[in-house]
Amino acid sequence: MTARLQVALLFGGRSGEHEVSLVSAASVAAGLRPRHDVRCVLIDKAGRWLLQEGETPQPSGGESVFLAPVPGDGGRLRRLADARELARPDVFFPVLHGTYGEDGTVQGLFELAGSPTWGRGSRPRPRPWTRR
Repeated sequence: MTARLQVALLFGGRSGEHEVSLVSAASVAAGLRPRHDVRCVLIDKAGRWLLQEGETPQPSGGESVFLAPVPGDGGRLRRLADARELARPDVFFPVLHGTYGEDGTVQGLFELAGSPTWGRGSRPRPRPWTRR
């Protein structure tokens, strides 16, 4: 039997699209649950990351966590209060809309942290502009 992937579902965010992200996250979580273990991480309107209990995204609540932008940390979610590891997702699935979600900001954090994100690597990345 193959081990189930632990997917950290990142949703909410600081943008005006926060509520839209909540609806999207519920739909994505429902699709992931049959084959994966879902860890819900709400980004509240103030920008705090909150690791929630259960596999269904909630509009509020959770334990304050952070992701260190250090490749050697392995993408661990650590408790903000004491840096104790609370989760080690296999992959992050951002379901964020608007500023700090669709603009590449959070993807840049994942890049710095060396954390795999859903969809990354599944398609060729755009090449930067080069002179011919």
